[in-house]
Amino acid sequence: MKKLMIMIIITFLFSDCTKDRQTYLYIINNSEKTIRVYDSYHYPDTTFYHENGGSKIEPYEEKSLGSKNGWNNDIINNNSLNMLILYVFDIDSLGIYTDQELNEKYLKRYDLSLDSLIKMNWTVTYP
Repeated sequence: MKKLMIMIIITFLFSDCTKDRQTYLYIINNSEKTIRVYDSYHYPDTTFYHENGGSKIEPYEEKSLGSKNGWNNDIINNNSLNMLILYVFDIDSLGIYTDQELNEKYLKRYDLSLDSLIKMNWTVTYP
């Protein structure tokens, strides 16, 4: 019985280590503007919710956005349709408009399925 328990514990410990995790999502800003990118799992509700600080990306910069659990796991666990929304804002517009007004002021909104992100090699290029 003791050996069986040890085998179960070892299997449990190693099963978590072998999960396929996509730790980074890469955003490339190919514009002359400094942008801020926000993520959301609220799809199909595309209302912008100012829930986190977003990620600031300078002109012509590539930034990797990390996820401790893995982006693929986060998408699967937080959205039944396996969708991620990315909102791209001109950083200068964020201090001017209310959250309600920002729903109409984003530069670009990406509605990305898990499959499309895999095909894109987890890289999103703006514009």
